[in-house]
Amino acid sequence: MLKILSSNLWPEIETLAANAKTKQVAVAYVSDDLRVKFNAGDTLITDASDERIASGNTSKRILSNVVKKNVEIYSLPNLHSKIFIFDNVLVMGSTNLSSSSRNRLHEAGIVTDDPKLLLSAKKLLDNYKKSAHKIDELFLEKINSIEVTKHSEGTGDARSNEKPSLLDLMRSNSYILDDFVISIYEGEATLTDKVIKDAAKKRSLKLPPKERWDYYEHAYDEKIDKIFDRVFEKSELKVIAIETVSDNKNKIIKIVDVKPDVQVYVNKLKIQRSLVTNFVLDKRPPFKLNKKEWLKELNKILKDKPEIGKTLSDKTAGIFAAKEFAGIFEFI
Repeated sequence: MLKILSSNLWPEIETLAANAKTKQVAVAYVSDDLRVKFNAGDTLITDASDERIASGNTSKRILSNVVKKNVEIYSLPNLHSKIFIFDNVLVMGSTNLSSSSRNRLHEAGIVTDDPKLLLSAKKLLDNYKKSAHKIDELFLEKINSIEVTKHSEGTGDARSNEKPSLLDLMRSNSYILDDFVISIYEGEATLTDKVIKDAAKKRSLKLPPKERWDYYEHAYDEKIDKIFDRVFEKSELKVIAIETVSDNKNKIIKIVDVKPDVQVYVNKLKIQRSLVTNFVLDKRPPFKLNKKEWLKELNKILKDKPEIGKTLSDKTAGIFAAKEFAGIFEFI
């Protein structure tokens, strides 16, 4: 396996981290530990120099918490690598363990299980440890006396963090929509969580943690399978999922729900005659999704222009580029 990821990189890291028995990480800055949980026996190498602690790039609170879990942790000044080893999978790219890396920055990286690359990465981490300072209680006592004078992720105009609504983005034909698709589904799944998890385990496919996992079931169709490959694997587009109701002529007559979280593709499974697509939930999209406003606006348009329901129903796999969807509803 060798793949390059960008918008899907963090969901991939989170899924691998949640399923890994051991983690070996060398990353420049650690200011957020919500995405990769370290446990006893894991290894973390970071830059915990006085300068990085004072700037807030690396958090002394997080380091203290990690030390208490009996994680093997080191400080290597001037470290700028971003290397993650989850069991036998290597991730190398641009990501730090920070909220800005996860939620704001455009990151990229490679993911591979190539044995030679894994061995080289492990040797590199061993060399880092030889040059680094082990972080223990005495080290923590020293950095705890350092005053944090600024925080690289906490600066800037607060207004810049205000998110537009999804409808606002559609009306303005925003470039932000280029990363998203609208996926229409009807809640008629026949498979169970257990069946899907068992099938994934049998085929050595990783699923996200239970509380952050969602999936959709389709009757298997080779054309749909290829669409998913193009939309999710090649283009890495994220999903806004809406549930609809159709009449006896298979025309959509109402939108009844919208999933509150944007979803990011993980993998797909063919189970019997069904194609199951698995997603991890991304709870911090660059827009607000006001469910009440969304349903009211779209259902009013559907009622006034019922031909839109036919257009929606005729779409193969029920997947629309977000701007295409906006055009159908005449927002743009």
